[in-house]
Amino acid sequence: MSRVLLLSLVAGLLAACTPAAAPEAPPAAPASETAALAPWIEKVSPDPVSDTVARLTRAIEAGGAMVVAVVDHRANATKAGLDLPETTVVIFGNAAVGTPLMQADRRVALDLPLKVLVWRDGGVTRVGYLPPRALAARYGIAADHPSVAAMTGALDRLTDAAIAPSASPDPATSAIRQTDP
Repeated sequence: MSRVLLLSLVAGLLAACTPAAAPEAPPAAPASETAALAPWIEKVSPDPVSDTVARLTRAIEAGGAMVVAVVDHRANATKAGLDLPETTVVIFGNAAVGTPLMQADRRVALDLPLKVLVWRDGGVTRVGYLPPRALAARYGIAADHPSVAAMTGALDRLTDAAIAPSASPDPATSAIRQTDP
């Protein structure tokens, strides 16, 4: 046997007898990705989903923003022959507030307009959304950007109006308005 063939055979046997290395752990998520998983904001409504959604949409419109869509996931699931507890997403925005974020990074358009989820869970109506700081972090936009501040205040006021049983939205307090820098 030639020396090269013998060395190749020995190398192959050694490789076959060497225990396999443990698989590498997946890399840690980048800071921007973990920041995007910021705490979820959740509130409880004393009323059914339909009433809570109605108050939310009224508050949005009274505040000068536009309701882009109301997605009733339960109705869509039923049409597909599937069961889903009440789950509704209200999509809304104000171009004067959202556009500056898209000017900073157009990819943010994937997450705008804003969304609020209203759902029934264990007999309780819940209202939830991701905080705008998570949106800013996801795209490397400063957390103190005026639009982030405006969205944060608006989401808090609008969802408070949605969960208040006898709330009548006040356009002066529930508006999504651009704050002066």
